[in-house]
Amino acid sequence: MISKLYTSKDEINYTFLYSFQQEYSDDHNGNILIFEILEKGKGISRAIILYYRFLFGRRVISERGGDNWPDARNKVWERMKSDGEVAYCETKDFYFTIL
Repeated sequence: MISKLYTSKDEINYTFLYSFQQEYSDDHNGNILIFEILEKGKGISRAIILYYRFLFGRRVISERGGDNWPDARNKVWERMKSDGEVAYCETKDFYFTIL
């Protein structure tokens, strides 16, 4: 399913095309939703992470790896951790939203 998310930052409006699917994860012992931003050069933003948490009422977990992981870690996840919006699981190397 492809959907649009509208968000704004510094009075500039942005539109993201995204899709998601559900699958079972042994690591998390349950069903998870996997989101993908469909536009090249755009990564997941703080606004999208918080929106998904609100919309689905579930914890959002970071995806590690990939070409943009170092940037995403520094620009998004570490900032959210500093603001108390996410925590970090050191043993499995992922961030997750605090419900």
